[in-house]
Amino acid sequence: NAHGLLVTGVPGERRVYPRAATSAEGLPPADLVLVLTDSASTREAGRIAGRVLAEDGVVLTLQNGIGNGEALAEVLPGRIIATGSTYNSAAYVGPGHVAHTNLGGTVLGDLAGPVGAVHERLAARLNAIGFPAEAIPDVAGHVWQKFSLNCALNPVAAATGMRSGEIYRYPPARALLEDILAEIEAVLKARGLVLPDGNLTAHVLEHAHKRYNRPSMLQHVEMGLEPELGALNEALIAEGERLGVPTPHNRTLCQIVRSIAERNR
Repeated sequence: NAHGLLVTGVPGERRVYPRAATSAEGLPPADLVLVLTDSASTREAGRIAGRVLAEDGVVLTLQNGIGNGEALAEVLPGRIIATGSTYNSAAYVGPGHVAHTNLGGTVLGDLAGPVGAVHERLAARLNAIGFPAEAIPDVAGHVWQKFSLNCALNPVAAATGMRSGEIYRYPPARALLEDILAEIEAVLKARGLVLPDGNLTAHVLEHAHKRYNRPSMLQHVEMGLEPELGALNEALIAEGERLGVPTPHNRTLCQIVRSIAERNR
């Protein structure tokens, strides 16, 4: 509030002046509430959104993981919930300073329905301010594709301390990544879900090859924060158990990452 927010990285350096608050009390009604918290905080974020949302306002989640749109709908019955997936990434540098580390595309819409006027307006607004975005029908496949990407790369980065491009180039880390991907592919096949990109392993490896960002779970673990495994690999493990698909590599990786996070905490 005193000095603004310094944003560096892809678009260059700029200082912006959003209003920061630790309480929703006294805030004006919001036409849009954008939810980007860790999945463990989704329901609480939804309750806060309910206190500031305008009568015809919309809540948009672009969070990683699965189940976030459903969680928001649960705590905000009757309100407009839009769901999507984004390939923008960022890093916390210090108080009042963040880095925008990758400018990627965003898709949004309804989890299992057609594109509505509200989705078109949201996509147009994001495009207008420099974030490539598209409103698409039945966005669930894209959410699951980003979910799968994060299940693969995030915990491997958190366990090894490596960035995405380093994981791709170091054979033992890449082998671990491919073991995790094989289990994800098995769960997706058992679930009967076809992803937009088709070949998940090729998609993830191409993504890793091009990027040297520090995945969010690596950042969280290094800061001693709770790793976002509940809506990622642990959700995948639970889905595997439901479908009778074993996921031992994912289970072991979760145990390692939680142990590292606890040590750092």
